[in-house]
Amino acid sequence: MFGLGVANFSSASAHGAPGAPATLAATRGSSSVTLAWTIPTATGDSAISGYAIDYATDGGNSWGTLVASTGSTATSYSVFPLWNGFPYHFRVPAINQQGTGPASPVAFATPVPLPRPPTGAVAPFGPRQARPSCPPPPAHCPSPRPAL
Repeated sequence: MFGLGVANFSSASAHGAPGAPATLAATRGSSSVTLAWTIPTATGDSAISGYAIDYATDGGNSWGTLVASTGSTATSYSVFPLWNGFPYHFRVPAINQQGTGPASPVAFATPVPLPRPPTGAVAPFGPRQARPSCPPPPAHCPSPRPAL
């Protein structure tokens, strides 16, 4: 009888390219996403020299390279400008002198715009004063200012 073994490709050996970052978080902002990840537990034969950043806009079916190498050992990266309201998926592999390791788990975020200022405020002008009027609720309207 023969037994079948299952290879685990999510962790790297102590030789060669580094292992995968264990976690990846994506925090959405206005026209941006900030990524943060953990250092791989297995760094391979040499120190980590940077991270690649891959992205997908189709739910993770087709991946492209956003950054070939950050050139830094920092474990966060801000991606901008991005389209607000459009979902982005990201993954991050570590890089050392032996090559690029497997990618982190996928994280996704949808950038959102900053809140807009209120609209509909009207300021009719009279002699030497402005009397602002705002849409309801009236408690948000400032009282008229005296003429200067």
